[in-house]
Amino acid sequence: RNDTSTDRMAQEFIRWVRDRAEPDRKIEVIVYGDASGNSRKTTGKPDYEVIREYLTRAGFVVSMRPNRSNGSVRDRITTVNNAFLNARGERRTVINRKGCPELRKDLAQIKWALDVHGNPTNNVEASNSARTHAADALGYLIEGEMKMQAPAGFSSKRLF
Repeated sequence: RNDTSTDRMAQEFIRWVRDRAEPDRKIEVIVYGDASGNSRKTTGKPDYEVIREYLTRAGFVVSMRPNRSNGSVRDRITTVNNAFLNARGERRTVINRKGCPELRKDLAQIKWALDVHGNPTNNVEASNSARTHAADALGYLIEGEMKMQAPAGFSSKRLF
């Protein structure tokens, strides 16, 4: 098996946690992510299977909670914004300013992509390849824990 970025990420995560955890402490890890991590690669196992194997071998208790399908980017961003401050004035998520510099940069710099007429689209602007990874990860976590619920009752779509 080749050393993929998924392999390196899992190894680095294990090292990072072990450097900070109390010795002999049982470590529980919940993995969130988008649906593509379940896809079988042409040359190997799905990413989530690789991650589970590394973490389990390292002695971690692992719970995998990836999305079964990817919803819209706009809904995920709305869910994240509502986790920071919802219409009731509730703050359900805060960011560690010093410990999450890349996430802070993402949240400050990501903006909606514009169409040819200058109108915002339903996608984020992707000209900087270093941006969106941390915010996407936060979005999958928040979406998994605080997913928006569809309103009951009225629908503008025809039912029959």
